[in-house]
Amino acid sequence: MEKRIALFALASVVAGCVARQGLAGQVRPSPPPEPYIEVRSITLRPAVIHERLKPRTATVIVKVTAHGRLPGGSTAQVELGTYRSEPPGGVKVEYLPPDLVKPLKGRSTTYRFKVRTAPQAGAGTVAVAATLGAITPGVNRIDPPPPEQFLAHLKVVDP
Repeated sequence: MEKRIALFALASVVAGCVARQGLAGQVRPSPPPEPYIEVRSITLRPAVIHERLKPRTATVIVKVTAHGRLPGGSTAQVELGTYRSEPPGGVKVEYLPPDLVKPLKGRSTTYRFKVRTAPQAGAGTVAVAATLGAITPGVNRIDPPPPEQFLAHLKVVDP
């Protein structure tokens, strides 16, 4: 009987760890108290741009999701930046605008930006990151979310 209890306890601990870490082994933070917001997704259209030929720009679409009841007039700033590039430091892009503040209405708010190659951009890949900047006091955040939610990969090719 003691062995069954010990095995059940061990199985419960393992199941709890898998649920907390997910299948990829990544520890997910517990969500903050509601209300809170998080960067839910980032996509690039198109995902490949050119250094000199067209298209030299792509649209960056960031979705911010709200959880719980937000205070009236809530706003959030989303900031874009380069998380990393391959080759390191060898790919230059510009974000237009680099940050954007919008009112939070409903469960999901969409932010749209442009990314373009800078002069002498260089060819390679850029990991574009979307992060939360200033938000309305009283609204919490998940920061940083899992990488697949706040990173998108842009390829810059030379013709």
